[in-house]
This record gives sequence, structure tokens and C-alpha cells, in this order.
Amino acid sequence: MITHQEIYDYLKLYPACGLSLGVFRNMDKTAFTEKEHADWNECNKFIQKHKRYAICPNPFARHPLYSIGIRATVAYEQSCGINYEIENGRISLINARDYRGHDISEGLLDYVITPDHDLRLGQKHYWLSEGHTFVYGAGRLMVSREGVISYIDNHSGHFQPSTEAFTRSLELLSHLQIQHINYMNIDT
Repeated sequence: MITHQEIYDYLKLYPACGLSLGVFRNMDKTAFTEKEHADWNECNKFIQKHKRYAICPNPFARHPLYSIGIRATVAYEQSCGINYEIENGRISLINARDYRGHDISEGLLDYVITPDHDLRLGQKHYWLSEGHTFVYGAGRLMVSREGVISYIDNHSGHFQPSTEAFTRSLELLSHLQIQHINYMNIDT
């Protein structure tokens, strides 16, 4: 039998997991001890803080052995982060190169927004998230030479944000100039 603490621990990793949230919300708290009430309240505060924006990785990427599988190892070797600066709502990419050293500044870049509101650009969503078990946004974007986001979508195989989650994540990027938004509903 699963314990309350195991449910709380799971929700702190994946606060947008519908199944876990359902179990959490339907717990019978009438026989809870004072500590169990405190633990439930702590978990509830965590959920309330993150539930609006949290996007969890797909179940396959949540598997504890995922990061050491051969596919993940190859993806890690092909991943890269790109440094950038933001000034007056415009992004300047700094040395945007892929793992082979090719310039990728004019192509599609992956992005994630961490729970700390840190925008990370590069290739391979899972590795850009650097161990975060959930993100506030994920997809692809293109940055024009003028520093404007000329295209952005919600395409991410690992995080698979819904159209609604994508719309919420755009709120976190509202300080940037974005020309074209593509609601790519990858749920279908």
C-alpha cells in the first residue's frame, strides 16, 4: 500500500500529474494525525504554487532508468545550451552552435522555462531542463537577426505541453517581443 508521504513526494516531483492530484484531493483526512495534516498542507502549498504553470515530462521520460538508456545517452551527447542576453525585449544569441560546432542561430531552437522562470535555449528539452522534473514551458522558437522571436510553438516530445499550458507559458515570456505564435496542439 502506498503511503501518504509517497504521494506527497511524487506530487513534489510532478505537481501536474492528474492521477496523483485526484488521489491527493480525495484523501480521507478525518483520521489524520497533526503531523499528517501538516504534511498534507505543505504539499498543498507546493501544488498551489506550481499548478498553474507546471508541465511534467511524459511518463516514459519519468522512468528512473530513462536518463541512462541508449537513446537518452545519444540525446545527451547531441544536446547543447545556448547563451543569450536580453535587452529591451530582444534576444541576442551568443555563440549559438550545436554539438558539432555548426551555427544554429537561424534555425529552430528548443526552449524550456524552469520553475525559477529561467528561460533556457538550445537543443534537447530534457537536457535543457537539467534535472527539473517539471517545467513552466517547453517548445521551439526562432530568433530573428533583430532579436525578435519570429516563431514560437509548444512542440516538445518530452514535456508535451497542451495548448492551454502553452498559452500560460507565454505569459512568462510577455517581456519579449514575439511576432508569430503557432498553437501546435501536439496532444492530437
